[in-house]
Amino acid sequence: MRARVAAGFSLGVLGVVVVAAAVLAEGCGGSSPASCAVGAEGCACTQTGVCDTGLTCASNKCVNLGTVDGGGTDTGGAAGSGGNASAACDTFTAYCQKLNACAPAFVKIGYGTVDECNARFKLSCVDSTKAPDSGLTASTISACSAALSGAACTDVIYRKVTACNITGGRSNGMACGADSQCTTGYCAQSDGACGVCSALVGAGNGCMVDDDCQAGLVCNSASLCVLPGGAGGNCNASQPCAYGLYCLNNACATDSETPGGTCNPALAESCDILKGIYCDGSVSTCKNLGFGAPGDNCGLVAGQFVLCSTGQCIYPTVDATEGVCRGLAADGATCDATTLCEAPARCVSGHCKLTSSSSCL
Repeated sequence: MRARVAAGFSLGVLGVVVVAAAVLAEGCGGSSPASCAVGAEGCACTQTGVCDTGLTCASNKCVNLGTVDGGGTDTGGAAGSGGNASAACDTFTAYCQKLNACAPAFVKIGYGTVDECNARFKLSCVDSTKAPDSGLTASTISACSAALSGAACTDVIYRKVTACNITGGRSNGMACGADSQCTTGYCAQSDGACGVCSALVGAGNGCMVDDDCQAGLVCNSASLCVLPGGAGGNCNASQPCAYGLYCLNNACATDSETPGGTCNPALAESCDILKGIYCDGSVSTCKNLGFGAPGDNCGLVAGQFVLCSTGQCIYPTVDATEGVCRGLAADGATCDATTLCEAPARCVSGHCKLTSSSSCL
């Protein structure tokens, strides 16, 4: 899946079909929490995580995940799913586990915990199975899950896990809500609920984000798809280094991946921030990042670099080095440029909505 986390940045991770969509997000006929009956569809789960019959508790809200499979005729079983693709999503935890192993800071910022990542991913997965012309089925879910367990992080980061590059039956130019609906495996989306099936961009051609580029390529600072440099390869402002490397004197060098490692105080990326560490320039040593909850201070706090868990750091001025963590907006809540939604919800008309790919006709 292409992990699209609305926490201030996007990371093109896993060619598995993470999409912006699922089911209903507005709760129980009203915008006020008081109008929602606990356990009802779109409303809060009980304290023990229970919902009314037929509903599932996901991110503390009761949603109808449905039982309709995508892809139409899949009979291949996946992890006890009995051929039911929607049910297979219940056991598809390999995505978040691998993401946490390769880039734990990304999980922390976007979801807070692996369990929350699993809950939100399940919404995307089920929506994709229900999308017309989707190739996401019980058997393709099973194949992707098996491939992820032994995949190298570099292949995961650069969407090179072949079994997870799931494609569908929709040609370029057709409406889509999920990558798995498209023959290219890519549904280009912006701020709307639906997108358009599009070709992936080759090296040297224009892009906006990494997801626009073919597997193995990234979108550089000049908005062109390029192959990231390997160890010892050339690098500069428009030629980035590959995962696990950083640019030192115009050559890609190996960064430090563990706390206590030596780092270059002039280059923050000399420690692997995706692994949750940063370079403390005062001692030239990699240290663990701090993570603040909503309302906590963030940025440079008492000499430690602090990011926000499930949210973004809001600074009072452009010159400030310390700000306050603002959490992600709940499904159905208001959203804007500084109050972001938790994936897979999208900010549509000022509200976080879990839209349905099936409506993208």
